[in-house]
Amino acid sequence: MVEPAPCCMDHREHYRLDAELFDYADTSDRLSADFDRRLHSGILRKLQGGGILADVGSGDGWVSSFLAGKRFQVIHFDLSHANLRRIVERRGDVNGPAAAVADAYSIPLRGGAADAVILSEVLEHLEDPARAIRETARLLKPGGRLLIAAPYREKIRYYLCIHCNRMTPANAHLHSFDEGKLGALLDDGGFDVASRSLIGCRLFLVTRASYLLRWLPFGVWRLFDRAFGLAAGKFMNIVVSARRR
Repeated sequence: MVEPAPCCMDHREHYRLDAELFDYADTSDRLSADFDRRLHSGILRKLQGGGILADVGSGDGWVSSFLAGKRFQVIHFDLSHANLRRIVERRGDVNGPAAAVADAYSIPLRGGAADAVILSEVLEHLEDPARAIRETARLLKPGGRLLIAAPYREKIRYYLCIHCNRMTPANAHLHSFDEGKLGALLDDGGFDVASRSLIGCRLFLVTRASYLLRWLPFGVWRLFDRAFGLAAGKFMNIVVSARRR
């Protein structure tokens, strides 16, 4: 089947409703929650320095949860009031975490204000990823760090929507990424790739071996993840660190 071109009628309204209906911070699926923890650790291990960090598409606010009391001041940006409300409620800070409703294409932060930006599992949902990359370049100081996590070489499945009779991508994923595609986006957007890694071997996860080894520190867990990857060759996510020129 020929895959249809992405068509977003109103992505802002979609993700506002999505957050009202679903709580992606739900940890009842322990296997998924454990892998999310590993992926988040893999992203933040690439974070250097300190200062202002813009978490664009902040979702449940995991970035600030991981970095609580550490060297970064996290500012959350999300399309959904519901997501930002949950972040405030879960953090329970006296003054509340910094947060604003915003689109990845237009962040209400002055140019050059951020020392780091995180786009975790965001780009695959956007009709124009290049535009979001350019916006992060505007936010960052020269030499600032951009961290991206996205599904790796995902085979996007499409379904016929019962309501609109349009072909609709599963999980609202509009794009699939690999090293070359992300590298080109970043180069065109004014970034140099500093490092990249693949994380989450599918075989390691579906056999539950990853979950059974949940007690291991991240570095040791990664050795097993890579070993499974050498055998099976299929990873779920790519994590890229890039520096603004």
